Amino acid sequence: MLRVAFDASLAVLLAGVALNSISYALQRRKLRAVVEQLTVGCAEEIDAVLAVAKFIYANVTRAKDPVFLTPLLAPLGGSPLAILRQGGCCSGIHRLFIACLGTIGIRAAQITLYPHSGRWCHCAVQVTLRGTVCIIDVDYGVIYEGPRGEFMGLRDLRSGIVPSFRVFANGLSAPLCAGYYRDSSPGYPSSSYYDFDFRNTRTANWQKSWVRRRVYALLRVCSLGQVDSLFQPPLLEWPQMFVSVSGLCLALALFIARVAGAA
Repeated sequence: MLRVAFDASLAVLLAGVALNSISYALQRRKLRAVVEQLTVGCAEEIDAVLAVAKFIYANVTRAKDPVFLTPLLAPLGGSPLAILRQGGCCSGIHRLFIACLGTIGIRAAQITLYPHSGRWCHCAVQVTLRGTVCIIDVDYGVIYEGPRGEFMGLRDLRSGIVPSFRVFANGLSAPLCAGYYRDSSPGYPSSSYYDFDFRNTRTANWQKSWVRRRVYALLRVCSLGQVDSLFQPPLLEWPQMFVSVSGLCLALALFIARVAGAA
């Protein structure tokens, strides 16, 4: 009976992995078709990046992230295609941006900005171009620049270089859901709310829950502080793939337990 239960559980897990993988492949294909249409005629990578950023800024509603499959998986965030259609918060907007760039071979990863005061966090993205990196906040329509107008990355922020913000979404408005806390024009509002402690920029929002705060404390010690520079793989911005990877790991554990039990 126990073996039957193991086998049934393994079959269900593998079926779930297969369905999630198919969902990922189909949705990625649809997203790629949108991106390819947006980037027709873009001669340089940065032109393609900004074309996608402008589209997302002006067309994706700022709202709560859609739930993936079940509220139990809400911490994973919404699927990029669902965010494109239904809207999302700053992390969802940038998850969509990262996924879009990934379909045309441009690597990007989330970074998290922490204010000098308060426990909230804000998301942006570091994009890797040929020979350089740049930081873009699609949610507010700005690109980060150094003292001489050069691109800058996470390492520059953490070293203490204070950025300036060039608006790339001039003339565009961000669609906001009812009751949203900000206006629709590009650029950070003149408010202490946006007084970020750039030296404290990290690659994840570790303030979101007490569990994350404790996990972060452990990882920071174990990695000698390097956890703040480790980017999440772009593939895991798709909740389908996160669930598939988790399902495969659990299926492997069940298989090992099944074999061990048989022995």
